[in-house]
Amino acid sequence: MADSTCLFGIDAVAWVKRSISKMETIGSTDKRAWNVAWLQAYRDLGGNSSVGEKPCPRAAAYGLWRVMALNDQYDRESWPLSRVCSEFGKNALYSVIAMEILRTSPDIEPKALWKIVQHETRRLGIQPARSEQGEIRLVIALHESGQFWHRANEVGSPL
Repeated sequence: MADSTCLFGIDAVAWVKRSISKMETIGSTDKRAWNVAWLQAYRDLGGNSSVGEKPCPRAAAYGLWRVMALNDQYDRESWPLSRVCSEFGKNALYSVIAMEILRTSPDIEPKALWKIVQHETRRLGIQPARSEQGEIRLVIALHESGQFWHRANEVGSPL
């Protein structure tokens, strides 16, 4: 498998989908339940180190799932970036911004994508992290695997 579709050596799509499946099985959207499901999915897929407990990609995946970006139903009007950040935190914000950038710039390099995400975060009046901690790599892996909604007729800047 290409490195770009993996996160910490695990297939990112399988990891996210298995986490979602676990949440659907228990009928929960609770973040604490997500944290457990995320770690269990990591271990189910062969992960055996503490890297599966990293909060940044876990929070990014949770935010993407909750704003329905992974269900082909993301609606910017229902989920403005300020709401994404206030309800799910900065990592979710970074992932939604990155997802939107990838819609119009699908071949952008990861470092350049992170720089733009940082810039857009600052434009919202929020100080971004100095470095990405897996959330951007997760978004790229999901994007490259065709997991995001892409409006065929969308024109202009996603932000």
